[in-house]
Amino acid sequence: IMLDRPFRLGDRIQLKDGSIGDVVTIGLRSTKIKTLDNTLLIIPNSDLCNSTLINLAFPDVRAKGKIVVGVDYASDLEQVKAMMVATALEVPEVLRDPMPEAYFTSFGDSSLTMVLFIWVEDYPKLFATIDMVNCRLLKNFRAAGVVIPFPTRTIISPKDEA
Repeated sequence: IMLDRPFRLGDRIQLKDGSIGDVVTIGLRSTKIKTLDNTLLIIPNSDLCNSTLINLAFPDVRAKGKIVVGVDYASDLEQVKAMMVATALEVPEVLRDPMPEAYFTSFGDSSLTMVLFIWVEDYPKLFATIDMVNCRLLKNFRAAGVVIPFPTRTIISPKDEA
């Protein structure tokens, strides 16, 4: 760890198990990582050397966010994608370079799955920015009549058939 320097103090890293946290100390035998829910992980350096991790702060501190939303099958997908990008750009924390991107990714049971990718300048701002974009998306979708469906089930009982 000391020679290779895959991360520095303060870097946000993601461990192989999916845990994410900020490096608070790097010792000779172990590294301490403070997770996003304020838990302190103490990991032997030998374990870190033998596992894959992602340094979210390298090569820079910009972070990419992903917002997934389902829309009604009757939706105009080009309009929805344009609205998603325009809504993201209403939030000052969303970077213009790289620009937000919206895609139609799959057919769901009760909706068409759309994904919006955004970038923020600094990874600690990512969750708050996603929250702001989500709130605006919901408001803008409602104003434009874009429906976010939810699963429904129709149950027909023998009594109803008679």
